[in-house]
Amino acid sequence: MIQDINDYRCGLSQQPIRATACDCLREMETCSPGLLSQKLEALYLLKQQETTVLHQSYCLLYTLGLKNAIRILTNQKDVTDLEFKSILGGNEGFAWKSNQLELTSLPINMLVQVPRLTQGLDCKELKSIMSLLLEESYLLMPISQSALLRELVEVVAMVPGLSRTLFKSQLLRLFGTADVSLMHATLFMKDTFTDSLFTTVDENFLLKRLVGMAQHPLLRITEKLFYMECILHFPENRPISSSGEESLPVLVTPRRAAFLHPTVFNDSATMLCRLNLLCLVHLEANEGEADKGIGFLFDHIMALLKIVDNDGSREVVVTSLRALFIFLMHFSGMEELSEKLIDKLCDMYSRHSRLAPNLIGLANRIQEHPRPSLVGQVAKRASETHYGNASIAVDDS
Repeated sequence: MIQDINDYRCGLSQQPIRATACDCLREMETCSPGLLSQKLEALYLLKQQETTVLHQSYCLLYTLGLKNAIRILTNQKDVTDLEFKSILGGNEGFAWKSNQLELTSLPINMLVQVPRLTQGLDCKELKSIMSLLLEESYLLMPISQSALLRELVEVVAMVPGLSRTLFKSQLLRLFGTADVSLMHATLFMKDTFTDSLFTTVDENFLLKRLVGMAQHPLLRITEKLFYMECILHFPENRPISSSGEESLPVLVTPRRAAFLHPTVFNDSATMLCRLNLLCLVHLEANEGEADKGIGFLFDHIMALLKIVDNDGSREVVVTSLRALFIFLMHFSGMEELSEKLIDKLCDMYSRHSRLAPNLIGLANRIQEHPRPSLVGQVAKRASETHYGNASIAVDDS
């Protein structure tokens, strides 16, 4: 079916079937890596001859087969130039032979060793193929470009003879993209190659871009949340921590993140995500209780509690207490601010007994986290207020 290039035999009516055939072969290659490893030249010729919209399907199929074929070679010792070239020039027919070698997905991150080919192999032909695939990437849809780039990044990571600078010409275009899938591929590339491809200037520009997109008025809420998550898990060239937990890049300063301050007009998810991000920003900046940044966040929490005090809806109550929890988890050591929040909560509960389940839930959540004793006072004071009000109600009855 896939050999009917440009619909010569069956016409346009069979184009969707050819697309499905390519997708099926990709699934088969994914489930059984190496299935296409001896058919790469045949697939390459089909890709080159295909001029319809299905060119991107052939391109992705070939790239996946290429990556898995190289992955198989990394399991062999002392691979020769002849063996390497025989993979690139594999021209078997499409009569399938099962590959008994089981492979898992290629793990690429800072904590896992990437399998690599032996040094000194002649990579001129592979480099030419890679360059051509990158040039053709401009013709693909964004989601297909993203998949292609991820496969090529893995290929370069496995082949010492290929330079990371192959992707240099792509960076300017990728930095300016508004597509989520392409930005994700860019960050994957950043995590894999760090300073061997991305300079400090590139890193700075990319962070500016992420901060700008995180508060862009034309983007959907889910997209803005994605960009904020990217900031929280940004792969730095020189990471201070490798624990994998949320930590801000050094280049994200209070001044840079100023436009991400939460407001009462934000939706619940955006407001909580912004609050968490800004708490980390001001915490990393070693600000004190008197500093404007933390003061702004404290005023924001107090504004939310005031809305709750004025009979806010259930959603407002839940969101406000979640925001309070985030703030306390970051700034529990600031006694004056914590005391004010405790007093505000007790004052609210004395007038709104309906908040009992929410406040007890907040107290229980705080007790689950080992924090300074002051935070534990929230639980204690809330419980005392709860039982005090209950006894008053019994006496009145």
